[in-house]
Amino acid sequence: MENFDDIFAPKGEEKPEQQPAQEGKLSWAEKRKQERQAMFDMVDAATARLKVSGEAFQDYLDVQSRFDRYSMRNAILIAHQNKDAVKLATFEDWKADGISIQKGARSITIMVPSTYRKAGGEQGNGFNAGKVFDISQTTAVAAETKITHDPRRLLEALVRNAPCPIEIRNNPQAEYAARFDPQSRKIYVKQGLDADTLFRCITQEIAVAEYAKGHRKRSECDFDASCIAYILCKRFGVPTDSFSFDKLPERLSRTESKAVHAELDGIREIANRLSEGMQQMLAPRQRSDKNRDAR
Repeated sequence: MENFDDIFAPKGEEKPEQQPAQEGKLSWAEKRKQERQAMFDMVDAATARLKVSGEAFQDYLDVQSRFDRYSMRNAILIAHQNKDAVKLATFEDWKADGISIQKGARSITIMVPSTYRKAGGEQGNGFNAGKVFDISQTTAVAAETKITHDPRRLLEALVRNAPCPIEIRNNPQAEYAARFDPQSRKIYVKQGLDADTLFRCITQEIAVAEYAKGHRKRSECDFDASCIAYILCKRFGVPTDSFSFDKLPERLSRTESKAVHAELDGIREIANRLSEGMQQMLAPRQRSDKNRDAR
């Protein structure tokens, strides 16, 4: 006989999970354990690939630029399974919006934070394997969005959010378009550059300045700074044609995955901090522009 007790549970209260038979319960727990292990194995395999493949590494940066709120490991997982993903949601969330998953669509595994009770009764934190689908795997039509910003406003937001002063260098023979000087703790910029070049060069030098706070020399952080500049250019709609990840630093292939994760986490943290500061400065003008258009 079907049990209808759940109908009388207070609204909004989670329904108690039906306790399966002991054999079923163990099978369910074992299944979750296997899913977690497969997820961690996938992170390891994807990390090993991006350490030696410029294409895989760039795919990761592309995903991280679009999914700034997702963790570094989840960005690795997404890039490994569906590098072109733009909007992710669970089956239930898509269904709640009246959107169906296409027949035969393969879910994307991500890491979902979870809590559990340890043997001593204390709460532990971990991860379960979550399943999501990209909008391209649904019946919804993804709207084409082109990121555009007024070049002057974008550069103003970048400069005002910099961790050090930025000055024009009145020297047309200068070797670099922009350069952070650790002695004066200033970024010097070559005069007369176009907006896209200025954004690309200044973002990289701002990243170098950020790493200098932790006493990292340019030779130790130049590649990471370039990654940050790439992420910010992608995020703010600045052309990235001048970037190339065909040849990765040789040290990357020799670095343990744990250290690579720490490096990628640092790149993500600085890129997000810089972009969040810029977005706060750009947002008021964007709201004003929308109001003016409405009138």
